[in-house]
Amino acid sequence: MFVSASTSRTLPPEIAESESVMALIERGKADGQIAGDDVRRAFEADQIPPTQWKNVLRSLNQILEEEGVTLMVSAAESPKRARKSVAAKSPAKRLGR
Repeated sequence: MFVSASTSRTLPPEIAESESVMALIERGKADGQIAGDDVRRAFEADQIPPTQWKNVLRSLNQILEEEGVTLMVSAAESPKRARKSVAAKSPAKRLGR
């Protein structure tokens, strides 16, 4: 486990064991901010499975907040999800009896 020097607390293993994420936190502390795209690249570099990104991001966001680091995310960076339209469950009307 890794103990953050500035907060003197134990970091979650999903953060402490991720070399690129730890480097990103340090860079964020120096710059005051990090970009969302940098987070994605760090997750990919550390081979964090996409199914775990949400949990790791929650932990990372808490650490960044405590360290005074702003996570900059632009709308252009977020992928657009295709939405499925669901047909109403009403009986079909018959035309022209």
